[in-house]
Amino acid sequence: MAEAILKADFHRERFKFRFISLDDAAIARLRAFLPEADLRVHTRDSGAVVTLLLTETLDRNALYAFLDGENLNSGQYSVWTSVVSSSDQDGVALPDYVLDIIRNTRCGADFSFVGCLDDPSGAELVLSPTEPAPN
Repeated sequence: MAEAILKADFHRERFKFRFISLDDAAIARLRAFLPEADLRVHTRDSGAVVTLLLTETLDRNALYAFLDGENLNSGQYSVWTSVVSSSDQDGVALPDYVLDIIRNTRCGADFSFVGCLDDPSGAELVLSPTEPAPN
């Protein structure tokens, strides 16, 4: 007998372009190429990690021009897909604009899946923003 696949009550996908080890000058050039983009900079000792939210309206040609001018190692950037779902059987479909970026930049594609599943005991787990997650 085949098992029924349950559709998720909650499913969110986010697509970002992630740069690793960019210096301040490269970040400034990226902002100049994409002034309207949602860019987040996370600093660390070996250089900044920069994430760029990918949307259908993002100027992909500006992104491609930035990459062409920077001559970065292909290991320094990738498309990052984050999926948060209430099902452990949900998949992800990459939209055409994300596939276009992967094809044109020949970058890697990284995936993060987080399952917000019910506790088998029936108890609801609710964390406040300052409360640490249980071990």
